[in-house]
Amino acid sequence: MSGKFGLTMAASLLSLLLVACGGDSGSSPLAGPGNNTGGGGDDDGGQVTAGSINLLSDSPQIGTAANSQVTLTATVQDSNGVLLPEVPVTFSTSGAALQVVNAVTDPNGNAQAILTNSSNPQNRTISVTATAGGQSDTVSVQATGTGISISGPTAVSIGATASYAVRLTDSNGNGISGETVSVSSSGSNTLTSASQTTSATGTVSLGFTANTGGTDTITVSAYSGSSTVQASIDVQVDQDSFLFNDPDPTQIETVNLNTPETVTVVLTSGGAPVNGETITFSATRGTLSATQVSTANGEASVDISSSTAGPSIISATTSDGLTATRQIEFVATNPTSLIIQANDTQLNPQQETEITAVLRDAQNNLVKGQPVTFSIVTDESNGQLLESQATTDSLGRATVTYQAGNSGTASDGVVIQAQTSAGTQPSSTISLTVGGQALRITLGTGNEIIEPDSVRYDREWVAFVTDVNGAPVSGVNVELKLLPISYGKGVYVATDIDGDGEPDQWVPNRSATCDAEDVNLNGILDQNEDQNNNQKLEPSNDATFAPATLTTGDDGSAMFSLLYPQSNCSWADFRLTATVEVEGSESQGTAEFTLSCSASDLNNIEASPPGGIESKYGSAAICSDPN
Repeated sequence: MSGKFGLTMAASLLSLLLVACGGDSGSSPLAGPGNNTGGGGDDDGGQVTAGSINLLSDSPQIGTAANSQVTLTATVQDSNGVLLPEVPVTFSTSGAALQVVNAVTDPNGNAQAILTNSSNPQNRTISVTATAGGQSDTVSVQATGTGISISGPTAVSIGATASYAVRLTDSNGNGISGETVSVSSSGSNTLTSASQTTSATGTVSLGFTANTGGTDTITVSAYSGSSTVQASIDVQVDQDSFLFNDPDPTQIETVNLNTPETVTVVLTSGGAPVNGETITFSATRGTLSATQVSTANGEASVDISSSTAGPSIISATTSDGLTATRQIEFVATNPTSLIIQANDTQLNPQQETEITAVLRDAQNNLVKGQPVTFSIVTDESNGQLLESQATTDSLGRATVTYQAGNSGTASDGVVIQAQTSAGTQPSSTISLTVGGQALRITLGTGNEIIEPDSVRYDREWVAFVTDVNGAPVSGVNVELKLLPISYGKGVYVATDIDGDGEPDQWVPNRSATCDAEDVNLNGILDQNEDQNNNQKLEPSNDATFAPATLTTGDDGSAMFSLLYPQSNCSWADFRLTATVEVEGSESQGTAEFTLSCSASDLNNIEASPPGGIESKYGSAAICSDPN
């Protein structure tokens, strides 16, 4: 009896213990405290019912500069105000980036996230919401700091033109590129345009022509609605006339090197000349005979000369701030060297190629405006020059076209001469080869881009080598050459491709396409090659190929890859040349293309395109502007 009673008592005690512990083996623990004396959340399928959630920001403002941050803290409590640990919290926002530091509350009932202004530079309100246990709270953070400024002369004479610099900046003072700036005038004076797009440094250059006297207010603005930023400058259009005595304001006058050129400004008031006014002169290139001159009979003159070729902007300013400008171009006129080049030196019958002569003087200045004559010395193919003469441009280049004849030649069987009668009358020749039974080379690629890692693109290419009958030629070496020919300025634009009214693809929008600056292809920044004055050759060699040497297989093909940084796609243009030689017969194949981006990167509208919104070469509309 005693043993049976003991077993019965033990079973009863175990049953009571299980009841006291709160149920069966299928029960789940709460995410928060299970049995606190404050009456915490109920067990409802594992979900916590919170009494309240309070979301706070460590600052009411966040900068508009990229990567500006504030810290957000969500505090969760039960209905009695007791802090709840181990409660999941969901953070959400739009128009910014959130990094959740703690998605579950700590012993103090806190969860944290970091709000980052990733790519939107506009002043705006960013709302962030935190949700937990059926409760939510929202906090507003003001993104601030973006501004716009305008600077330039505050006094302009009737009939004169003036330039104004506008800059759009974020909260760190960094220029904001690719944004539209609207421009207006309160008077009847003329502006170059009603809107422009900011360059890589966030600037635009504004032209103003004074037509009407009095005070005019120039206003510039960017963005719209509550994000609008605006600035203005008051310009006094003076009835006094202050202009350069320019024989033809519509043309840029050329001035020979080391030859003094006299420039004169005329100051009048009410039609009468103003005497004794001090005029201050400055110039972006060249040496001035004086920097300050007093007017006599309303005129002030200085001489300017330069030993280096290129454009120069001359400015004159009165003591009252009236400003006048004039542009001239210094040019070299005495060439001492001539270099002749051809786009292709190995030609097929009837193929055309450009022949270019580059003139320089003794100081290595490029010579502009000089005629160069071209002639055929020998030509076994019976080809022809389509032009016999050309005049050098600002880069010292004169270009004509040669067309090969119907028959082939020996190696270097075509000789073309270029010469000029200017300076020391330099001349030079170049040799070409026209292949009679030349091999054919075809270059091609597919529509796929490999991403071997997060920073490179790898695009496969193939070179096919065939004979005149189209049969594959195996075992021949293929030499590759990859050189930049131009580069693009501009910005990516979020574009609606499928017509649903929402942007779904980044599309590169070029504002300018500029010739490669390395005119003589020597890889060295020679004098006058730096057309945008940024002290480096552009474009850079943004791509390479692998392997370095190729040999065709049985099918006449040789595979290779073009490798380039993802940040360089869309903005660099290249010429790929493949050359083969068999038994003295040499042929070339070429392909010109722009480095392309992967479709997945351009179709990800939520992320910035490779390399950012703006081209690595800037977004200005002219090639001489480095921005």
